[in-house]
Amino acid sequence: MLQTANGFEGTVERTIKMATQAQRLHDKIEQVFVPLLEGETSVRESSVMPSYIFVRMRMNQELHFLISSLQYVVSFVGADRGGRTMSGQMQGSRGFVRPMPMSDKEFSDIVALTKQNRQASGAAEAEFAVDDMLEVLEGPFKGLQGPVLEIAEDAQTLTAALTVMGRDTPVQLPIRHALRL
Repeated sequence: MLQTANGFEGTVERTIKMATQAQRLHDKIEQVFVPLLEGETSVRESSVMPSYIFVRMRMNQELHFLISSLQYVVSFVGADRGGRTMSGQMQGSRGFVRPMPMSDKEFSDIVALTKQNRQASGAAEAEFAVDDMLEVLEGPFKGLQGPVLEIAEDAQTLTAALTVMGRDTPVQLPIRHALRL
């Protein structure tokens, strides 16, 4: 598990994949996984674990240094080795972090979480009717509530009356961004 700068998970994933190809590390780095909701591409709104990515690899000192020194990589998640006083307080820099390996079951649970959330939001999509109250879950109107005014024929978007700057405003949004109350 690798901690990255918030919002740069995709950039770190691409950088690791490019380094894998350039340095012929296919036998050492098997997979790089960004935990996004299934079918989504935006990290900002659909990350199951923001600021974290998973790298399945055979760890060695060279790979640890390569990945740790990439731009936007904070550190591996693991046990801190160094930089502590006798009482356990941080002292100076963070020091070496020994990555903690994940079991196949732990990894498959994370992958299942990305699929489960997508299915749960998909199940709620078909339940809207005119005058139902909803709450916006994603996008610029996140957190706002209001009644459904209209549902598009394709059943992918709806129009809701949301209070924006003190006025009821009809707003069109994807059904998957809304939760029925």
